[in-house]
Amino acid sequence: MSKSVNIGGKDRTISFGLKAISELVDHEDWGFAKLGQKMSTNPLITTPLIVYYGAKNGAERNNEVVDFTVNDVYDWIEELGLSNPILIGLITDFTNSLVGYLDDLKGGKSESKGEDVKKK
Repeated sequence: MSKSVNIGGKDRTISFGLKAISELVDHEDWGFAKLGQKMSTNPLITTPLIVYYGAKNGAERNNEVVDFTVNDVYDWIEELGLSNPILIGLITDFTNSLVGYLDDLKGGKSESKGEDVKKK
């Protein structure tokens, strides 16, 4: 799943493909179970990281320089507010992509799996 959103003062491609999800799951050795737990117990940590890895993956897929840090993403979210529709949409997209990959790991099939390429 890839889409363009205006965040951090410019349009950015956010991609929740396999690479972004893998990096997030590997963040501090969280794994899938701990990521899910943290998403429900502390979205103040997970939301910026989800957006960071999605934006990082989007920039890399477009051969763009990653010109931001996770601290910048915290600032972007603070400016937007946690209940901003942009953020809610990104978290929904991430969750749908994650569910698709988890279904694949279990041998199921899901249409909500993300993509590592930008949709045109």
